[in-house]
Amino acid sequence: MHNSTWSNENILRNPDPSDPPTPASANGRLLIAAMAGDCGGIMDALDDGAGIESRNSLQMTPLMLAARGGHERAVAALLDAGADPEAMLSDNDICEVIRVHDLTRNDVILSMLAQASAGHPAP
Repeated sequence: MHNSTWSNENILRNPDPSDPPTPASANGRLLIAAMAGDCGGIMDALDDGAGIESRNSLQMTPLMLAARGGHERAVAALLDAGADPEAMLSDNDICEVIRVHDLTRNDVILSMLAQASAGHPAP
């Protein structure tokens, strides 16, 4: 069931433009922008202090959300901004570790992730 309180429009809207966004709201805007493939929204949220490795309630990072949605330009923007291509999601219910690479079948995104992983230090 869709809850209108959590629509993109309501979350992205700043009720008082004179108030600078807080890091918590910037993180939320980053996650939503990544999920929507909104590169401008991604950069705005990062400029407002969002954490590149912030996580949603399912513990997914912006890069995971963009990859899962097949948003090639958003994936590229997040990788350029320093997102961890080796980020992992652990599902404690089934004791499975899911990597960003497991969330997409898009060959362009998989290639970008592989390239970024090659230049990324091991955890």
